[in-house]
Amino acid sequence: MTKTLLTIVLLTLFTSSSFRGTAQTFNKKDLNNYIKTEMKGEQIPGLAYAVILNGKIIDTGAYGFANVELQSPVTMHTKFALGSIGKTFTPPL
Repeated sequence: MTKTLLTIVLLTLFTSSSFRGTAQTFNKKDLNNYIKTEMKGEQIPGLAYAVILNGKIIDTGAYGFANVELQSPVTMHTKFALGSIGKTFTPPL
């Protein structure tokens, strides 16, 4: 549950002012560095993300492991168990 919450928090941070802007100002290298730093600091084993701007997907990626024990990587098709944490962000959708 803690790892799921941290993943949601990490994804929420992507929408913060530090990552707002236009497609012209989006910097994948900065995002990559940010993700790797947060994963290490918060001990997040894996995550997948999408950057959406004006209703269009401008970037996607996957990092780390879906199953650390089996060393199976996260892919864009990995399903994450969110549990009740989804209630915090789905009502606005």
